[in-house]
Amino acid sequence: IEYESPKIDLKRIIMSLILLEESKYKEESTIRKKLGNIIGEEELNTLSLSFESEKEALLFEGDTHCGDKDPREIADDILERIEINTLKQQLQDKARILDDTSIKKEEEEKIVEEMRNIQKKIEQITK
Repeated sequence: IEYESPKIDLKRIIMSLILLEESKYKEESTIRKKLGNIIGEEELNTLSLSFESEKEALLFEGDTHCGDKDPREIADDILERIEINTLKQQLQDKARILDDTSIKKEEEEKIVEEMRNIQKKIEQITK
């Protein structure tokens, strides 16, 4: 599977793996916990609700993605891609704030530091 393609819906794939993991192991999903740490619990709840009506299809898709492999193994790469995409979006959001000419110098410095920290996280993930 080509996970880099913009046509691939990483969040749909990860939700399929979460459902598959929960159905296989009958316990709270470790993939769900990791995704919550990346995108936040509120976003995770919204995402879960958006796929609520597609559970059966997602289970089938998850099984297709995994084959005989553990969904948790498959999920690591996808979670990494989602985290990178999330961090890149945070960088873009910070850059938009910096575009505001009325921003105070102290706030600008704080945002620039936050952007450096986000960039460092991206570099650590992509090493």
